[in-house]
Amino acid sequence: MATCDVCDRATSRADLTVVTAADMKRSVHRAFKPFDPFEHGLIGGALRDKYGRAALGLQVAHAIDTGTEVTGTPDPFDAWRTIVVDHTETDWGLCPDCIGTFRELVATNAEGNRAVAGCLVSILGLVGAVIGAVGLFNLDGESPTQALLFLFAGLALFAGPIALAVRSATRQRRAAAEAGETGRRAEPARETAALRPIDPLPGPLPGIEFIAGTPSIEGGGAGAFRSALGHWNAQRYGAAIDLYEQAIRMGLDPESEAAARLNLGQSYLHEGDLAAAASAFAAALSLTPQRASTAHDCAAYLSAIYEGAGMAGDAAAAAAVAARAAPHLDYTLSSKALADLRARARSEYGR
Repeated sequence: MATCDVCDRATSRADLTVVTAADMKRSVHRAFKPFDPFEHGLIGGALRDKYGRAALGLQVAHAIDTGTEVTGTPDPFDAWRTIVVDHTETDWGLCPDCIGTFRELVATNAEGNRAVAGCLVSILGLVGAVIGAVGLFNLDGESPTQALLFLFAGLALFAGPIALAVRSATRQRRAAAEAGETGRRAEPARETAALRPIDPLPGPLPGIEFIAGTPSIEGGGAGAFRSALGHWNAQRYGAAIDLYEQAIRMGLDPESEAAARLNLGQSYLHEGDLAAAASAFAAALSLTPQRASTAHDCAAYLSAIYEGAGMAGDAAAAAAVAARAAPHLDYTLSSKALADLRARARSEYGR
């Protein structure tokens, strides 16, 4: 079993979701609705008391440094953020409860930013209209030059917010397209998957060496890999696909490339492209060494797709890899999820 890096609860490694250190720091330092695991009941008991004592220690140290008295209630969140988050440069592994709250707050902050921007645009547009109207009505007055200045200033204030609104709308549409919300990317992917055959295994699968220990990301594509994780956590699967493919092209060590191809395949599943997902999983199984969990999950997903598509021999070969990796794991994949994937492949390929 692994443990969640936020709440410290025991969690199977398969259920942990990676959040980059940069994303975590941004989230806990937001002025509006930061990711506060104490406020949301994710950290409690002895761990909460521990950070409460640490917060009191920070207050005492500040009082000594400034020659003031200790005031206010110690905030465990402030201590956790200052002592742990701000000094952590490695990625975080979050359990389902913590990642659910994390993603919800990310989405809430995005909506709040759009609402504030919309209000500012409306106010500036209204001010611009009023100033422009004042200038227009005074063109025939005693100070036409001043009136013209008012008119042009008003037009600038009125047109500027409109341009910003158009730009913002364009960005939102692009982000929605990346996330698959508009369907422009997801739907063509389904059409392509229905027409494109699923590639069989290129040959016998190699004997994979399973490794343990703390994962590390090495190679020229490490930066793109970490960026892809950020999009994955925000469920922007289209953007994650682009960045995972970029990371693979730029080069990764075998363990990291296998993990990238696992996440790439899962991203393609979310986008509706079974053929591309199968290719990503199969490519991952050609790499060694890699973590047993990576090999197992790739092989299990691939076996389900092959079985549903009527490719019995390839399904059996992939299932054998999953069976060899299974004793090294402390979790099992959902049998329902695999059954649903088999049914989906059977429905799309009709074999």
